[in-house]
Amino acid sequence: MAVVQDPEHGFYWDAAAAGRLDILHCRACGTWIHYPQPRCPSCHSTDVAPTPTSGRGHVVSYTLTHYAPTPELADSLPIVLVMVELDDAPGLRVITNLVDAEPSEARIGLPVEVTFERRGEHTIPQFRPRR
Repeated sequence: MAVVQDPEHGFYWDAAAAGRLDILHCRACGTWIHYPQPRCPSCHSTDVAPTPTSGRGHVVSYTLTHYAPTPELADSLPIVLVMVELDDAPGLRVITNLVDAEPSEARIGLPVEVTFERRGEHTIPQFRPRR
C-alpha cells in the first residue's frame, strides 16, 4: 500500500499510529478538510490544523468489491468499501474499509467507529460497526 509521508500528510499517519483519527480543520471558517491540503477549499485560508475526532460516524454509502486492487488484498475478498460521515465533523466524508463485519451487515445509516490496523510500516484507519 502506498502511503504518502510528507509534511502535508504526516500528521494523519502519525495520529493513526497513536490510535487517533486526526482531521484538518480550518480555524478561519470551520470547514473540515480531508484529504490533507495546505489551504481550506472553502475560504482559502492557510490557518488549518490537525484536530482529533471521536472516530465515530455513520455509513452514507457503500459498495462491495470482488476484485483485489493489489495481490496482498486477495485473501480479504469481498472488500466492503464505505463512505463514512463523522459525527463531530458534519459534512466530512471519509472513504475506507468496513472491517469486523460480514458484508451483509453493510447498510446506509450503520453506526461505525474507527479502528486501526497495522500493515507493514503503516497504521491504517478503518471502520467497524459500533456494537
